[in-house]
Amino acid sequence: QTAHPTLRARPYAGAADLPALLALWPACRPAAWQTDFPGPTDQAELLAAPHIAARTQVWEDERSRLLAFALLDDYDNLWFERATAAVDDA
Repeated sequence: QTAHPTLRARPYAGAADLPALLALWPACRPAAWQTDFPGPTDQAELLAAPHIAARTQVWEDERSRLLAFALLDDYDNLWFERATAAVDDA
């Protein structure tokens, strides 16, 4: 049985988290889904809105690697992504 890392949830920290969140993108979706909404540009635009940034959580491992995030947009859609390979290989 594979041991999974312990993830810690915390609020999105704005500009400090944005590069890691955008870098997480390729690990979250198969190549065929890379252009689906919300993409990295969409995420940056969504997170620029203070009220959306305030409703965003990130999850990181014990090495402070950002491995997942969730945000709630203006229409109450919950967007959640996690880096499957990073979690499974940690």
